Amino acid sequence: MEINNIESIHPDTLPLPVTMNDQFKKNLNWFKENRNKISRYENNWIAIYSQEIAAFSSNPYELEKQLKAKAISLDDTVIQYLVDSNCIF
Repeated sequence: MEINNIESIHPDTLPLPVTMNDQFKKNLNWFKENRNKISRYENNWIAIYSQEIAAFSSNPYELEKQLKAKAISLDDTVIQYLVDSNCIF
């Protein structure tokens, strides 16, 4: 869908929202519950699969390569950049 200006957007013409499968939801909940326990991965991209850190890298493209090498489904995986917990926004 091409959008030329914000006024042309109508809710009925937008794509359906993305749905999360059960495995993705479990991984997302694991991340929320364990954020304070994974500080050693700060300043890196992490991939959470099967409720554990499946891969990490400072480079998101390298992270994707690692996941493909392990044949891990991106649909089930939570990918998140962990900022430094001491960072003030």
